[in-house]
Amino acid sequence: MGLYCASKNALEGVSDALRLEMRVHGIRVVTVRPGPINTPIWDKGRQAGAVEGSGDWHAYDNTAFKNTMVSGKAQMELFIGNSRNMKQPEDVAAVVLKAATVKTPKAHYVCCGNWVENWVLPNIFPTRMVDGKICQLFGIRRPQAQRGAAKEHVN
Repeated sequence: MGLYCASKNALEGVSDALRLEMRVHGIRVVTVRPGPINTPIWDKGRQAGAVEGSGDWHAYDNTAFKNTMVSGKAQMELFIGNSRNMKQPEDVAAVVLKAATVKTPKAHYVCCGNWVENWVLPNIFPTRMVDGKICQLFGIRRPQAQRGAAKEHVN
């Protein structure tokens, strides 16, 4: 997940820099931020979890990520089942067309179901709070020994 998020943030950073650098040439750089889109990737994720021994969810059974993967699979199923969270590829295409044809495009366009939850709130609330909610949803916890050490360090 870290590399996936890093690649998305890298594209944002490059786009922000290019938007300023290309301005002197009259070129407008726009970022379209699609959220979860209803594509076959979700079915592939489900299949990976259903097939034993195929780099699936069970590969994490004997690791520190076991609870995270179990919670992650449950969250994915809940998310996929809630269709209001998903936009169609055609929705993203319409946003791209708008960004490409409007006279004065915005720097960023969001195309996402639940955009307040997925885009606005994470930018309003403190990072620690957002991280805590994500960790809660996906069952990410520090080992018990580290929790005690953190409390001792604070005192």
